[in-house]
Amino acid sequence: MRIAGLVSLVAVMTVLTLAIAGCGEEDLTSVRFNIEAGGKGSLVATVIRVRDVGESLLAKSATGLEWKSRELAVVVQEASFDDISKAQIAGISASVSGNSFKLKIPLGKDVQWTKVLAATEKDIEVVKKLNTEQNMTIPQTIGTKFKFTVLLPGEVLAKGCTPKISQESSAGLFGVGSDEAKKEATLVLPLKKVAESTEKELVWEVTWKE
Repeated sequence: MRIAGLVSLVAVMTVLTLAIAGCGEEDLTSVRFNIEAGGKGSLVATVIRVRDVGESLLAKSATGLEWKSRELAVVVQEASFDDISKAQIAGISASVSGNSFKLKIPLGKDVQWTKVLAATEKDIEVVKKLNTEQNMTIPQTIGTKFKFTVLLPGEVLAKGCTPKISQESSAGLFGVGSDEAKKEATLVLPLKKVAESTEKELVWEVTWKE
């Protein structure tokens, strides 16, 4: 599914404003794992992308208008898996053993996942430009962090992270008060720290109550 701002600057900023208001700016660059017992489940990946307009349906349906050559889109992609240990995204891998979820995230300037999943420098520049032109209040930090969220089969018991980059990242529980929130944990990584890291890999482990 793609929710696109297309070529109208106002529409672009409206989409981003509503998305941020509803779920937080890190949700626009994120991966969410929904884990069932045994390692089966699904994931949702959300990214910001700048694209060429090309032959868009909006452009074809209008007359007397000269469209901008670029469009900004919030792209949401979903996938399912029968065994998470067999799934891999651009070097990121995960596994489930008993009541423990483990996520391995490559670190360093040349890792593939930041190029595939994170907003590019060009994407961020366009967001900032539109922000200025439309006098919107889109956070200037948008796209500088990436969020991993996991929804587990039971209530979270403990979580841990290595290496040092985790000390500067958010790895807390999300929300308080609902049963689902107690089953959910999140890790937010600053992409600059990911690129600068001298460590090769971050390991995030979360256990839940069976």
